[in-house]
Amino acid sequence: MQGRESEYGNSYVLFRPTPAELQEGFDATIHFVATRFEHKVPLDSASTKRVAMNDSRPPDLQRYLEPDKLVPLNGVIADLAKELTAGDTTTLAKARHIYDYVLATMRYDKSGEGWGRGDAVWACTLN
Repeated sequence: MQGRESEYGNSYVLFRPTPAELQEGFDATIHFVATRFEHKVPLDSASTKRVAMNDSRPPDLQRYLEPDKLVPLNGVIADLAKELTAGDTTTLAKARHIYDYVLATMRYDKSGEGWGRGDAVWACTLN
């Protein structure tokens, strides 16, 4: 069965093996092309001032500022953010310090559990 999910309009394929296929085993192959789109915000001073003065956010981006199961905004993440942004007075300065931390401390490591799932606590406490 093919379909399209409602939130982003992504296409999907659903395969339901028969009981016999489940018992005997089967091979499944799918080929696809993925296109990713980047959301960029210019960091020149005029654009930054407009963003800083405007507290409203586009509804399609608001959900990325909210917590979820693998990206909590409390506990270890909140403590780390407070530590990294202590003394910062602008949103841009806070973002830069958090970005610099991620760039300096993140590493590609597939040991243990939690990697590859978007688990922010696992990623931020991996030292």
